[in-house]
Amino acid sequence: MVNKIFRSNFFTSMLILLMSFCLTFGVLFSYFESQMFTELESEAGYISYAVKNEGTDFIDNFNEKGKRITLVSSDGTVLADTKADAEELENHADRKEIADALKNGKGTSSRYSDTLMQKTLYYAEKLDDGNILRVSTTQNSVVIILLGLLQPLIIIIVLA
Repeated sequence: MVNKIFRSNFFTSMLILLMSFCLTFGVLFSYFESQMFTELESEAGYISYAVKNEGTDFIDNFNEKGKRITLVSSDGTVLADTKADAEELENHADRKEIADALKNGKGTSSRYSDTLMQKTLYYAEKLDDGNILRVSTTQNSVVIILLGLLQPLIIIIVLA
């Protein structure tokens, strides 16, 4: 009888612990995504100032691994990009963040890559000359983050 009560309490406790973890993780994941958009907006302000002063040379010489900068003309032609040759990139006029920036002055969007299991977050801002500056970064998917947290999670469950 004592074993049955213990098992019942144990499994109930584990279920509550797991549900609490999932809820907390979901809230934190959403919070960090909004923080990343805020960071992208702030960085776009600094980068737009540098592009104004140095032109596309700043983008050509930019080498931070976690960020991508793209300068797009008002017709969608890519003028400069930190990760690819601008001439080889297709027209960006149909991208949500670019279209929103042309219309409203700024725009955001996110796209998920099943292959890389990452979400790319985009922030675009219309510059004084009519061009669009887009800054982007990647965010690992929930699955990748959970795999990284698997060992600590197992330790917490064992200790609990």
